Amino acid sequence: MKLSRAKSLLESAAYVAKKRGFLAVPPSAGISMADTLSDLVPPLGRARARAVIARLKQADTDSDLDASIRRAYTFKSFGVEFKPVQLWSEITALLHAVAELKPSAVMEIGRGGGGTLFLFAAASDPRATLLSVDLEAPRDWKVPIYQSFAQPSQRIELLEADSHDPITRNRVLDLLEGRRLDFLFIDGDHSYAGVKKDFEMYAPLVKGGGMVAFHDIVHHPTYPRCEVEKFWNEVKQGHRHAELVEDWAQGWFGIGVLYL
Repeated sequence: MKLSRAKSLLESAAYVAKKRGFLAVPPSAGISMADTLSDLVPPLGRARARAVIARLKQADTDSDLDASIRRAYTFKSFGVEFKPVQLWSEITALLHAVAELKPSAVMEIGRGGGGTLFLFAAASDPRATLLSVDLEAPRDWKVPIYQSFAQPSQRIELLEADSHDPITRNRVLDLLEGRRLDFLFIDGDHSYAGVKKDFEMYAPLVKGGGMVAFHDIVHHPTYPRCEVEKFWNEVKQGHRHAELVEDWAQGWFGIGVLYL
């Protein structure tokens, strides 16, 4: 299947180049082909990952959090980027709260392209353990890139798992080794039932004084299946909380934070 996909991508790019010129081939097509070839040819993928990590380490000249945020939004090397699917102002406010907390045990549900994982590693305690749960496994060659987000004494665990599965919760408990979470970020299943289940399963693992954050609390008029807003408006009652929203009319995004 991967081979046929690579062939299809190459044929599509060649057709566009022939009909409209090479410059008409969208950059995304080249990146998709590079990713697929990296999947198909492991030595190529490993070499690409090493080059990306080397470039990332070159850029890592200081430990300033705001510099790390800029890096997450602007870094691109060998077709690899990890720009967070977040509004800059909202995630910046959250990260400064996380940095003040200095969490030593962090969990995110929903990894996406790895942007928030990069940022949470930058904001956490230098010896923190970070658990990143996602239904989709990262490409094999991308695993060392994600692992490189860790500070020298941090540990990053990538879990390909359904957060709603009790087995996943048990794996999380095993990885925590008796500790409690300091910070939990929920950005997975956006249905009402899904976000509620994530909260009910993992919020009890957060210690007193810790934080639970939810992404996409703003009303999404064009995507009615996003029901985080509905659950957020219920769960925030009776909790000290903050709403990190650039504009309530933006129709997307927004971060809600519960202080436990």
